[in-house]
Order: sequence, then C-alpha cells, then structure tokens
Amino acid sequence: MSKPDRTELDLIYEIMLKYGIDLTLPIEKINNIYSIGYGALLICLEDDITKEIAKEIIKLKSDNITRVVFKESGFKSDADKTNIKENLRINNINEFITI
Repeated sequence: MSKPDRTELDLIYEIMLKYGIDLTLPIEKINNIYSIGYGALLICLEDDITKEIAKEIIKLKSDNITRVVFKESGFKSDADKTNIKENLRINNINEFITI
C-alpha cells in the first residue's frame, strides 16, 4: 500500500481519486481520523485500530457519509475487524472499506 516517500496526505488524495471524491473538498484531521467533505468520507490510517477509534468515527459521521476507509494492516485480528465493522453498521455506517 505505501511507499517510503509517501505521506499520509498523499494516500488521502489517492483514496479520494480512487472513489471519485472531489479533490477540492475540505480535509480535516480529527484525532487521527481524516474527515473529507465534512464527514462524507472518513479515513483512518492508524496502525492500531481500536473500538475507541470506531467510537470517534461514529461521533464524526454526518448524514451524508458515504464510506469509511481503514488500513487493513491496522486491525490486530479478523475478530477486531469484524467487531468494529459491526459496531459501525449498527450506527448506520454501512460502507466499510480496507486498503
């Protein structure tokens, strides 16, 4: 996924391009979660994705949220990934993507 000379912001723009998100939308970093377009897209590139991060995402979600993107290697186990995905789904975040 990442090359040594890439920044997190490079990855954010790559994800935005991949999913057809307008590059002029505002990007805000809140507690290591990137909110693009006031919550339309949320991206977490953490190496240790926890239930607390999922709670932050739920707080940040907006009515127009389309997807949440995580770094696949950020989950400690498949069980953690499944639990976080289900927690988000219960809170009306249904598009869960890992890269």
